[in-house]
Amino acid sequence: MEKKTAGLLLVLGAAAAATVLVPRLTKLKVPANSAGRAATRTGLMLYDKTREVMSEVGEIVDDFVAEVEAGVAASEAAAAAAAAESSATAEEAADEAVTAAASDTSAGAEDAAEEVAGADAPRSAA
Repeated sequence: MEKKTAGLLLVLGAAAAATVLVPRLTKLKVPANSAGRAATRTGLMLYDKTREVMSEVGEIVDDFVAEVEAGVAASEAAAAAAAAESSATAEEAADEAVTAAASDTSAGAEDAAEEVAGADAPRSAA
């Protein structure tokens, strides 16, 4: 029986507290509602400002990336042009070396032919 009495006293105490607290809480509802609206309004303003700032940051990053990509493309093009020029110069040098070697060989062959022809010719007695 003591448990039932304790439960009944607990319910009666809660009802008495509710009759005292509910009117006071309803008076606080208006300022709490106003504070909630103010907090929501402030949060929305911060959200909008953050979106603007992040949009600007995104544009700056996009511009930076575009500049870097353009610089990389330009340096790659310059390197390719230098490699092509170097390759063409190397080919020209090789062609000149072959031509020079061929002319040296033909000049040497002519000299050798003259020597051979001179050795075959009868010598005149002087």
